[in-house]
Amino acid sequence: MSSKKETNPNISHDARSNFGKRGWWIVIFSLLMWTVVCAMTNVSLNIVVPAKAEVIGVDQGVLLTWSTPAKLISLVVTLFFAKLAEKKGVKLANGILLILSVVFIAFWGSSTTETMYALGLILMYSTVSTIELTGGNLFISNWFPRKKGIAIGWATMGAPLASLVGASLLMKLSGRFGGIDKALYIIAGFVAVLAILNFTTIKNYPEECGCYPDNDPNSPKREEMVLHTGWTWKKVLAVKETWLLGIANGLIGISTFCLVTTLVPMMVMKGYGENAGLLALTLCAILGFVGSYLFGYLDQRWGTKPAVILLSVIILGGIAFFFIPGCIWVFVVINACLTGATSNVPLSTTVSVFGRDGSQIALPIISVIKNALIAFSYGIMGISLSKTGSYGAGWIIVAVLTAIMLVLFIICNFNQKKDPIEND
Repeated sequence: MSSKKETNPNISHDARSNFGKRGWWIVIFSLLMWTVVCAMTNVSLNIVVPAKAEVIGVDQGVLLTWSTPAKLISLVVTLFFAKLAEKKGVKLANGILLILSVVFIAFWGSSTTETMYALGLILMYSTVSTIELTGGNLFISNWFPRKKGIAIGWATMGAPLASLVGASLLMKLSGRFGGIDKALYIIAGFVAVLAILNFTTIKNYPEECGCYPDNDPNSPKREEMVLHTGWTWKKVLAVKETWLLGIANGLIGISTFCLVTTLVPMMVMKGYGENAGLLALTLCAILGFVGSYLFGYLDQRWGTKPAVILLSVIILGGIAFFFIPGCIWVFVVINACLTGATSNVPLSTTVSVFGRDGSQIALPIISVIKNALIAFSYGIMGISLSKTGSYGAGWIIVAVLTAIMLVLFIICNFNQKKDPIEND
């Protein structure tokens, strides 16, 4: 793998984490956004679904099926708030999403019927998942346009953090305060605190508080605190890189999602038992921190294209160990390191191609394409299990999709495109 850097003067290859005090707060705040997103839309289902199934008196599978329409409806909500962020700023859009999330998490927690559960889940999922775009990604691209690789590498550590503490925290809160409803009320209270911090301590751009982008005097400063771009959704959709990145990021998301959602039963099927599966899940969380930082570092030092190509090759190599007898733990360790790294890719690749302001327009489109593809993860592993009795066929499909992803990243031009506003 060549470490030759792509020719892009708009990207710094300084991988030091010298973000400055205000910059570090943006990174930490983004990390907390990622934690809330992953904890509520993914990890929480492990605890909430069994608890609510008992309260409502239905099978757990019935409640799980509502996750699919929730994910699909959230794509429309994402586009709505993306347009709000474009017109009024990321801070306002993210703040409204946090406030709505407080209400919807509490409503979901109070559900006592299947209808209430489904409505609460759809509302909660739609707002919380959109925070990944606003609070998780767009703040980072606004503040670190030339150092987005290392910055998002730190921020996405919130994803493995959610896996590490999310389920156990909900269980402890539920036991301590007498039910999953009370636990979710407390989580809603925490999100309310984040909403207050969003409105009182966060700025859309570093220039608003006298800071340099990237905490670097050499990074170009903006004169007006509004988007300055000629990109529109129509123009973004007409660019082939939008589709290449949207599909590739969806495929890389499938590989991670299939891992974390089947790891425990997969280990049991391999003869290692449930405790080994839980240990493997914990490894995913811990090693996810390492992978998130390392990929962010390589992204910054080498450039985005070499980094994502290397990541794709490693994913393929890791999947191969699934089919080698006695090597399941090698499969687990390699893929566990990637659970954090794969979250870095959508923002980093988009900013590389569309730039600081252009990415604010392009990232929502790419995110919708990505998440629409990730929704097929349920079917890939579910059909594999029902038709063959194992996840082997599913991982063969994921390997083929990963090979396609590798080709898409190879043919994609990662050099920043000329903003259409320069032609006006």
